[in-house]
Amino acid sequence: LFRSLARREVEYVSVLPGFDEIKARDRNALEAFLKSDGEVAEEWLVMLDLLAKDLGLKIYTFLSGASLEDDYRAIARLTPRLSKTFHIEAARFLPPDARYRGAQGAQQKHCLFPTSREAAAFTSDHGVVVSWCTRKRLYDMFQAVGGWWLNLDPKGHVIV
Repeated sequence: LFRSLARREVEYVSVLPGFDEIKARDRNALEAFLKSDGEVAEEWLVMLDLLAKDLGLKIYTFLSGASLEDDYRAIARLTPRLSKTFHIEAARFLPPDARYRGAQGAQQKHCLFPTSREAAAFTSDHGVVVSWCTRKRLYDMFQAVGGWWLNLDPKGHVIV
């Protein structure tokens, strides 16, 4: 699992915007780019779960089943390191029983691309879906423009 994590950090993080400039600057800047804002046990447990799932391992302790210990998902955070290593821009961490009660949990986000242009270039170069943050910004923009348009003439304007 640790080899898989190291491979992911080398392959995935190295293609993010700004990585080459940071790498060229110095080793300390590179380590700061890769480092979380404080490694915590929950971050490692989330990473291990994601890596194990990626490898097709059956999980009986954290992703499903019962655990008599405190559930780490109740306090897990989407750290910059998790975002960069797994290319996750938004997440909700919920204990297993919360889903069945209809709980949503607070959405955490960490955008990987400062501009839509960088996100579009990454999408084009690597053949991946458009980043969540870019889609969210577009959604918010359409809501704002649509609201403005409808407020101009609520009975005369229609948005399909």
